[in-house]
Amino acid sequence: MTWWQERPMRMVQTNLREIDLPLDPEQYAQTIDGFGANVALFNLGGIVANYPTKLDYHFRNPRNSATDLVAGVIEQLHRRDIRFIGRFDFSKINESIAALHPDWLSISLEGKPIIYNGQVSACVNGTYQQACSLEILKEALDRYPLDGVFFNMFGYQVHDYSGNYFGPCQCANCQRRFREYAAGQFPDAQIPRREDPADPAYQLYTRFCHETSREQILKIRNLIKSYGEIAVSTWSDVGVDIFRSESNSGLRRPQPEFVYDASLNVRRVGASFPEMVASNTAVHFIDFPYRHAGVSPALTQRRLAQDFIHGGWLDYYVIGRLDGQHDRACQEGAKRLFHLHQKAVEWMERGGFLPLDPVADVCLLEPGREQPGRSLDELKGLMCLLSESQRLYDVVAEAALESGNPRKPLETYDLVIVPDLAVISPGLVGKLSAYVRGGGRLLLSGMSAVAGGEDLLRLCGVKRITAQAYVPGAYLAAQESEREAFPRLAQVDWIPLESPWLACEPVDGARTYLKQVPVGMYGPPEKCYYAEISDFPGLVVQKAGEGTTAILPWKIGSQYYAFPTHAAAGLWEGVLEGVLGVRCLLRVEAPPNIEISAFRGKGGGWLLGLANLSGQNGRAVHDPLPVLDVRIRIPGFAGDAQVESLLHGRLTWEGDAGGDLVIHLPRLDLLDMIRVSS
Repeated sequence: MTWWQERPMRMVQTNLREIDLPLDPEQYAQTIDGFGANVALFNLGGIVANYPTKLDYHFRNPRNSATDLVAGVIEQLHRRDIRFIGRFDFSKINESIAALHPDWLSISLEGKPIIYNGQVSACVNGTYQQACSLEILKEALDRYPLDGVFFNMFGYQVHDYSGNYFGPCQCANCQRRFREYAAGQFPDAQIPRREDPADPAYQLYTRFCHETSREQILKIRNLIKSYGEIAVSTWSDVGVDIFRSESNSGLRRPQPEFVYDASLNVRRVGASFPEMVASNTAVHFIDFPYRHAGVSPALTQRRLAQDFIHGGWLDYYVIGRLDGQHDRACQEGAKRLFHLHQKAVEWMERGGFLPLDPVADVCLLEPGREQPGRSLDELKGLMCLLSESQRLYDVVAEAALESGNPRKPLETYDLVIVPDLAVISPGLVGKLSAYVRGGGRLLLSGMSAVAGGEDLLRLCGVKRITAQAYVPGAYLAAQESEREAFPRLAQVDWIPLESPWLACEPVDGARTYLKQVPVGMYGPPEKCYYAEISDFPGLVVQKAGEGTTAILPWKIGSQYYAFPTHAAAGLWEGVLEGVLGVRCLLRVEAPPNIEISAFRGKGGGWLLGLANLSGQNGRAVHDPLPVLDVRIRIPGFAGDAQVESLLHGRLTWEGDAGGDLVIHLPRLDLLDMIRVSS
């Protein structure tokens, strides 16, 4: 097992600027060590070489002295048992070099190179990225004992740091390669000048970008691996060992932020790519224009806490040196979590929980990047619903499920959810159908399977669908005969239908729930009444082989994400428990803003993680409010038990008459972990 797979690590990225040199290697290493990190991500080359490169196309930091800074830093870090990952960025080159090699550059829709602060965008298909980048890597790998290599801004870019759009690259290299790629379908094809997911040429170009990026990362990987067990890391699900992602902020984005952002980034890797580890970084700064101002300390700690409880690396990223920040308010809290994580990893290892083996009874499918008009709002809303009811679930990437190589086979899940996956491949249809016929439960939501999924829709009890656009004012009406299945809707007759939807014609024998209420009058008040209820169902359920299928032909997740209501939450819980009978491996008696995770131990024990996500007030994130007397029920845990909290030591527990183990956690602040063994 490699060093990056043995246990969750703690990484600090100091994204050094030219002016941060010279620096003292010993002082730098002491700062990283004192923070509690055991991995440092350090700028090595690409845009700026921080070592004495001999390559004339590799721009050298003018502030770098004659001494070999990188060699000194690596020596000092390794002396403290801290791993060194070298950071490279081949997306841009200095304008002095670009002027000599115009054929290396990306070209905008206006036919011009893309220049930003003296740096010029280099094209993926130009000589610099295709060949020179490999020579730079060889030089660094020959000089230094690297533990890992990280690549920033890998692949095709269409925006600059200010958000300006320059479009798909129009350079001669891209045009030539795309014509060759598209020759069988579109002779003399041109790179699209606009991003239109409905355009077949743009769909082909998207696949071209994906496949050529994959080809390049694998070429780079092969070079790096020829030097030994060196970790490869970037924002990719192909060819990497450490899947890096970010929890970051943006002033122009809709607010508040998605509360489970860090959880999503760690969950999707852990469940989808068993050969990779997840490192989701908590970005210190609030946005590109304000790289020297930090987000709130509570937000940083919330991001790190979610990394923590889901088994990802702790990862913290700053611009410049760690000891030279203009806003240091986040550092103390992040540092405390790093040191607590160090203690936790040793504590988990003693209990036999490393490497971590996540437990989940629900699989939530993540739509792939190639999905036309892809939106993750449905996925995010369903994550909110599942997390708030404290269910254990995995997020599995569509590509991983289609390839057949996720961490766990489908049959280990009690329920598979397909959220708003409009285009579905025959291979995925086959896998989902086999899962259902073998006894699994399948739930489709939103516009899932409207393209290529006729067989899957029929399996779900629907023989014909008609897509209906969203019009404000429609509802779903619960019938009296359905009350038993939806106990949380005892005082709710109608549920807002704030979504486009599919008018479904069920097959004979399918069970249907809820009826669509067409848009009525909503003003003036004297005219606010409805004249009819249609026969179109809001839920269709059918037995299929040994399993059960259901379809919610509307976007319950997107609706809940945009405007959470008790009605949607009550309906969702009724679908899972009252209609589908989905098991629940754990029961937690705590407020819905307590997020949980679970892992299995080698001896059959449990490792539970809890994060307290309270403290948010609109857009502001403050310290969480302590939650007292949290109770966790593990059904069917027979015999005696040893229960220990990372923060509280031994915990009291009891066995009830039904054979459940009930654990008492006296207080939960930001996070805790609980170890249960027999």
